[in-house]
Amino acid sequence: MRYFSLETPVDFVYTMISSLYSITTDDLLSHFAAVANALNPGGLYFLDWYICFQWDEPSRDYYSWTIERGEVKIFVEYLREAVIDRVAQIGKYKCSMDVLDNGKKVRLESVEVSRVVFPQEFLLLLEKSGKFEFIGWWNHWNFDAPVEKAEHVSRPITVIRRLQ
Repeated sequence: MRYFSLETPVDFVYTMISSLYSITTDDLLSHFAAVANALNPGGLYFLDWYICFQWDEPSRDYYSWTIERGEVKIFVEYLREAVIDRVAQIGKYKCSMDVLDNGKKVRLESVEVSRVVFPQEFLLLLEKSGKFEFIGWWNHWNFDAPVEKAEHVSRPITVIRRLQ
């Protein structure tokens, strides 16, 4: 997602479950530029679990959750499989999803290499891009639960706005 374009700008961009997959600072800045070009001025960019707020929980290499709605049950696992480069903050991550829909089971799985980005680093890179303003970050998809007040962080979301 470092280089892409849309024919018509949109009002909202969403990156799901840490799927940005940037490796270098230039990757992230290129991504910000592409998203800014894809958004209308004032448009929002919503990042799901991209910023690493769990730096104080080194044992938290594994997360799982289950969602049920009617006859559909979804079980998700997300784990860091390996540290590739500690200094560059790069690791190998696996996300799997088991979907049970009216008795039919489907398994989706991905393994990706990605860089961990910490909160202050994100804010500095955002400022350096010159294309967005920071709106806020919240815990567990709850706009009434700012990350700053959380005892434990789970599924944090971050929202930024494209500058005019």
